[in-house]
Amino acid sequence: MDIALLVRTRARLSALVVQLEVAPFSAQTVAAMRAYLDGEAESARVHFERWVALPKRARDELAVQLRGVER
Repeated sequence: MDIALLVRTRARLSALVVQLEVAPFSAQTVAAMRAYLDGEAESARVHFERWVALPKRARDELAVQLRGVER
């Protein structure tokens, strides 16, 4: 599991959410969503499945550590 990839994916999705809220039907938003789905989404899905498979306690401990990385 690639923790750095999951952190980057979270940031990328946060940016996409902003685009969807501001201009949901703009060509730029559509292009950004397609680029994410065509390029990053599959890898992120695989790593997220690995994350979910971890015991809850391990996920909670890693989440606490990662909060410092995101800032």
